Amino acid sequence: MTQILVEENFEHIDGQDMEDIIAALAALGLTADPTQPRTAVRGRPWVMVLHWIQGELPPAVDEKLNSTLADTVRDIFGRPRAVDRATGSMRPRTAPRLVEVHGPTGAVIRTIGVPSIG
Repeated sequence: MTQILVEENFEHIDGQDMEDIIAALAALGLTADPTQPRTAVRGRPWVMVLHWIQGELPPAVDEKLNSTLADTVRDIFGRPRAVDRATGSMRPRTAPRLVEVHGPTGAVIRTIGVPSIG
């Protein structure tokens, strides 16, 4: 059963990024799926949004998210991604400034700062 949803952001998260984020959450013991954008886009730098859908965020899950998610997200977005396979040109990548975890009511229940790349 899905525990957490990862909000799609077509400007910043491509299909490989989404797979990597879902795999990183799975490594923390969480079942995740993508979901359509549902929060208002705020300026820059961007914020990655997760939705905890299982009621209250258990302390053990909160600790896992707090201790490793920021570095994992930075690592995912720190890897260059080829834009054009023929020319090998690379797309600049921008890690989110924050990861917000929203609860079932939509309220922000955890904010995790992401270290900058480089």
